[in-house]
Amino acid sequence: DEFAALVSEQPDFLHALVGIAQRGRSLGVHLILATQRPSGVISDDIRANTNLRLALRLHDSADAIDVVGDRAPALFPRRVPGRAMMRLGADEHVVFQTAHVDDARAVVEAVCAAAARLPQAEPTWPPPWTDPLPDRLHRHELPGDALGWCDDPDHQRRVPLHWSPDDGSVVVAGSPGSGVTSTLRLLAIRALTRRDTHVHVLTAEATNLWDAIDAHPRGIVVARRDTERMARLLHRLRTPATDGVSRIVVIDGLDAMRRDLDAADTIELFDALDDVLAGHHHVVLVGTTRPGTVPTALLVHCAHRWVLHLHDALDATALGVPAHLVPPVVAGRVHLAGSGLTAQLVEPTALLHVVEHPTGSGMASMIDGMIDGVIDRIAPVDIVPSVVTAAALPAGRHTEGELVLPLGIDLSSGTPRSLIVPEGDHLLVLGHSRCGRSSALNRVTAAWREAHPDGLVVAVLPRRSTFDRSLADECRRAASATDLGGFDTPGRAVLLVCDDAELIDDPDARLTTLAAARSDRFTIVAAARSDALRQRYGHWTQHVRNARLGLIATGGADTDGDLLGAMLPRRLPVQPRPGLMWVVDHEGQHLVQVALDDPDLDVRSRLSHR
Repeated sequence: DEFAALVSEQPDFLHALVGIAQRGRSLGVHLILATQRPSGVISDDIRANTNLRLALRLHDSADAIDVVGDRAPALFPRRVPGRAMMRLGADEHVVFQTAHVDDARAVVEAVCAAAARLPQAEPTWPPPWTDPLPDRLHRHELPGDALGWCDDPDHQRRVPLHWSPDDGSVVVAGSPGSGVTSTLRLLAIRALTRRDTHVHVLTAEATNLWDAIDAHPRGIVVARRDTERMARLLHRLRTPATDGVSRIVVIDGLDAMRRDLDAADTIELFDALDDVLAGHHHVVLVGTTRPGTVPTALLVHCAHRWVLHLHDALDATALGVPAHLVPPVVAGRVHLAGSGLTAQLVEPTALLHVVEHPTGSGMASMIDGMIDGVIDRIAPVDIVPSVVTAAALPAGRHTEGELVLPLGIDLSSGTPRSLIVPEGDHLLVLGHSRCGRSSALNRVTAAWREAHPDGLVVAVLPRRSTFDRSLADECRRAASATDLGGFDTPGRAVLLVCDDAELIDDPDARLTTLAAARSDRFTIVAAARSDALRQRYGHWTQHVRNARLGLIATGGADTDGDLLGAMLPRRLPVQPRPGLMWVVDHEGQHLVQVALDDPDLDVRSRLSHR
């Protein structure tokens, strides 16, 4: 019935009907087609195999001629419903009045009652089609580790839906409320049944739906608003795993996450996210409400594209799924682009026993996470504390004409970050008061001493500072540039430290000469207020700035980076705090919590300033 609509919605089904029409008589099968507009719908193959044609009243005489070869059906009166013409042959037509059909239900019941009185067994052949997929599935209705049932109409059967990390990445698309997050949770839970797999979840919105995964010893969940942890997790996922485990990366809300990160301030995180989506070192499970936002780099290697209900069905074409195959509004109903089948997924809560903690009757559930009695835990993604001690850093050193000065912990990677200073270059420490500027001088000096055990530190200190109290007795001190004197240190490396450099004048150009000279045994590190230094035109620190090396404290002006040729982002993953600085060198700029060589002294200093 309504054959034209069937052909429009299921064009591939036409070939099956042609086969029925061609072989029907020999198989004892009758084909009855009904349509309002036969033109352009009934193919020549079907027309050649349907020798009996009936036409009731038609609006167009062309349609009447197309069906029975006569225009009479277009002239039937409207007041006589059921008047019809039958075409028996090219020149043989019969006009008749069709009878009214009795109640269909009563007819079926009468037929069944008559069949029950006959001495014959009930038919044993299968029904012409399988039952429709249920709207909800429970765990006990599925075999083994299946995630749902797939409807396979071409073979008149249902097949279980399976997925494992070995099958590769999956893109799940659907409108809000269609079950994208639930589908991702289902896949993540399935991945955790493998003992060699770690699951990393990045979600655009913080939600308790991921709590069970986050509580699992091999799962971790980071929300978009937790920028510092997200940056560190992305940094981790850009490199291959070294512990022999398989990684599953789940990104829930990809469209919202990429939209938030697509800004000048977060372009590095945007690029890191795209690198992770490329899936070079892991399997990616992506959920989105806008299929068009999925990067091509992911689609080219992702054969599994699962489409839930979409308010605009045309959005599915971005994933290679025709609009007419988008499922209706049924929770867990999904179209699988790879196989072309429609499936019903089991509810994720049915598998939560896999990830629950062992409480009460769930004691056996943690067996999944045990290996010889030891839980194989995922490495946590912690935040960098506001106080980092120098004991966590490697020692300063020389390497291939460069000076490597470990300064602190990188907020992106959570690993030590060093400042690379080519021999002969100098560096600048910029920041406002109480930003940790003098403490950064301490760290640079300590790292330089580690690289130069026999070196000499000379300090120019126009006023008292935290750095003054940390200097050893063997260091030379001076209150101004005129007090420096000469450096009678043949073969000995020298570090010249200038705190509050904006207050240090250079009347005899002694500092200018030293800064302009490029000596592999002489280094200047100058600390100054950014705003004051910007106003000192022709100051001797200009030669120090030319190297474009140093540290810039957070919490200052947006233009502070200009002094070292760096463009700093407006937004930070954490609030500005003492010791949180941008390290600028030829490797770029990195946000670092500068370590303290004497934490007690630094804390006492901050309290006294307050």
